Amino acid sequence: MPVAAHKKNIFYVLVVILILSVGLWIRVYDISDAPLDFHPTRQLHSALMARGMYYQLSGATGWQAQTAIQQWKLEGLIEPPVMEWLAALGYWVSGAVDLRIPRLIAAFFWLLAAIPLLRVAEAENDWKAALVGAAFFLFYPYGIIASRSFQPETLLVLFLALFLLALLKWDKERTWKWAVWAGLFGGLAILIKTVAVFFVAGMWLGWLLSENNWKKAFKDTKIWVTFILTVLPYALYLIYGLFINKGLSGQFSLRFFPDMWKDIAFYLRWLSNVRRVVSVEWLALGLLGTFLLDHRTARNILIGAWIGYILLGFTLPHHISTHDYYHLPLLLLVAFGVSGVFRFVFQHSEQRSRSLRWMVDATILFLFAVYAMDARSEMKKVAYTPQIAFWEKMGALFSADDKVVALSQDYGNRLAYWGWHTPRNWPSMDDIALRQEAGQTVSLEDYFRDYTSGYDYFLITDFEEYTRQPQLEQWLQTNFATVSSDPAYILYDLTATKE
Repeated sequence: MPVAAHKKNIFYVLVVILILSVGLWIRVYDISDAPLDFHPTRQLHSALMARGMYYQLSGATGWQAQTAIQQWKLEGLIEPPVMEWLAALGYWVSGAVDLRIPRLIAAFFWLLAAIPLLRVAEAENDWKAALVGAAFFLFYPYGIIASRSFQPETLLVLFLALFLLALLKWDKERTWKWAVWAGLFGGLAILIKTVAVFFVAGMWLGWLLSENNWKKAFKDTKIWVTFILTVLPYALYLIYGLFINKGLSGQFSLRFFPDMWKDIAFYLRWLSNVRRVVSVEWLALGLLGTFLLDHRTARNILIGAWIGYILLGFTLPHHISTHDYYHLPLLLLVAFGVSGVFRFVFQHSEQRSRSLRWMVDATILFLFAVYAMDARSEMKKVAYTPQIAFWEKMGALFSADDKVVALSQDYGNRLAYWGWHTPRNWPSMDDIALRQEAGQTVSLEDYFRDYTSGYDYFLITDFEEYTRQPQLEQWLQTNFATVSSDPAYILYDLTATKE
């Protein structure tokens, strides 16, 4: 090996270790805070499940264990609870429920995803450009905060990155090893979260339309095996969820709203959500870099993934325009594309003076350092842990037998997790609007009768939502006595109607 190449390899490895270490450091900052900084409803859903799983693993029999297991069983089955079981195992090993554990697991998966990203970006561009793509992936502020969230998205992105690597390796080497790995990683991505099917299918189609691969599709045994491995894991889970567990039977309702395609507000909300995840400037650079890739197959695979993302948006218009984390895989695609742009930047600077090369490197370093500090400032800005005491106080208002309806933050999950009391959640105006879009009629009297029959109390803690429902406020104040209240909550007695 030439001396220069050897030095380059050592330097490259050291820089990779450095950016991964700094990526880990920024993600563990303030990780002990309550996980309410990023989509707390989704995180607490997983937290409730993991806590119940842990108590079942531990064999505990106290009231908390029984409550936790019951709360776990009440949580709806959405995707396979892989992250939740990993968290429960972490709790079991450590001997206690500690929400830092699942957040570290999520961050670890994101850091791991940077490794296949580096490999494909280096192979298609060059090592310096690959480092810039990985730095974007690791230090863009939204990615830092989202990658600490207790939900399956980071594992989804890891499997997408591994699928991309395996697909490109298979394209070049045509071996059984990479065919099997491509099928497994694509299948696992879809299993972890169904929306991955749009990205996986898009990449598959991009590969098939390259170098006449489609002509071999019906003759090559490897392609058929890979396809089967891709679809089999989720097919088995779907059979389990629909016919054995039956928990998936309600997961496909209130999702497909083609009428939204005709509404300009839908596209504006979609764009707004994209911009929460990645700025328009970086998005444009990512797309430009995709088109600049020299390798046609790699270019088509990336374009296929972008098309898959667009199809995801039209298939799930409500979710794509309201759930910004549905856009999280874009950071992987943009990072790969960005490396393609910076390949030309470095090629141009290296043809000039050494001082220009140093200035380019220093500018890039400064940019990502600023991003990391922006994310740190965002995490430091608000402390959520003091809220735990409030929700413990709310839980203490009720006995174990009390049945509570609540208009409360995160669909009542905060009360369920820290107050150990699972309420029936009163729908928000957004929930009501969603049902109206689906053609369901909405009446306050019908809703109230349905939601409160047989219940003892109505708890209000989400006053922002309460003010959006003046009819509910008037109904409660007119018909029911107030048990207790302070500026943070109101508790109505549903068993004591006013004369």
